Amino acid sequence: MLLPFDRERLAKRNALDDAQARSATADLSPRQGILEVIELSEVVRQLALANGAGQHSVDDLAEKARLYVAPLRAARAT
Repeated sequence: MLLPFDRERLAKRNALDDAQARSATADLSPRQGILEVIELSEVVRQLALANGAGQHSVDDLAEKARLYVAPLRAARAT
């Protein structure tokens, strides 16, 4: 079967893109890197909200304690 694209050319192009991305991130200062991470996190959060993932409470420490801490305390008590 003849594919409508050249896999070897695509692989070379992907390798070039990866090399350029690595060199671009190597030139970033730590401050710039942190800012990019924060911006990316915000985009991911907005996408999650748009897809209905924001229905869970962020402030759920009591629930986490019930699920994780209480069983550990019970196991330690025995």
